[in-house]
Amino acid sequence: MAYDLHGSWDINLGAQPHTNLTEIAQGLDLLWRNNISPSKVVLGLAFYGRSYTLSNPSCNSPGCAATGPGNAGSCTGSAGILSIVEIKRAMAQNNAAPTIDIAAGVKWASWGNQWVSYDDADTFVLKTAFANSLCLGGKMAWALDHANPIDPQLFTSLQIAEMNSDERAAATDLTFTPTNHLDRLLARTHLPRRLPPSHIRSRQGI
Repeated sequence: MAYDLHGSWDINLGAQPHTNLTEIAQGLDLLWRNNISPSKVVLGLAFYGRSYTLSNPSCNSPGCAATGPGNAGSCTGSAGILSIVEIKRAMAQNNAAPTIDIAAGVKWASWGNQWVSYDDADTFVLKTAFANSLCLGGKMAWALDHANPIDPQLFTSLQIAEMNSDERAAATDLTFTPTNHLDRLLARTHLPRRLPPSHIRSRQGI
């Protein structure tokens, strides 16, 4: 489970992305130290975001103080959680633009005193590339009812990092971003890799 790493339950409450790749890599270190095979590890992805109510709306970056969870969504109905559909709707209604942190593989957005971190087609490509770089056994997502089932961008993004350039070009009409931009995005991404001991031994010729 590579989500809910942060939330309104944190002791030192502040707006924090809940699916940060750097922290995910640190968690995987515990498995590698215990000789768990990467093939037995499945990367959990979230079709929802964790939200906060900011103490000061003008301070809207990760780490800014929060007074508690964000407002409940009309569908999810729980404070501090918004589905991808609810996030996109709120951003459109409030003319809010997202910020992407490529190294962390997350997005966040704010409107008024509301702040949310989440994943979408862009960051799922980065997380898929991360999982592939470690030869993980696969990916899973929680939960399907938090996503738009007819959104081709979202579901294509879970596979596109595994495609070659020709396959990406063929999928251009389904993808969220031009394939040449995607190639550049993956090329300049420095994934926070934590190689399992077996990978390290094989590279050292042990």
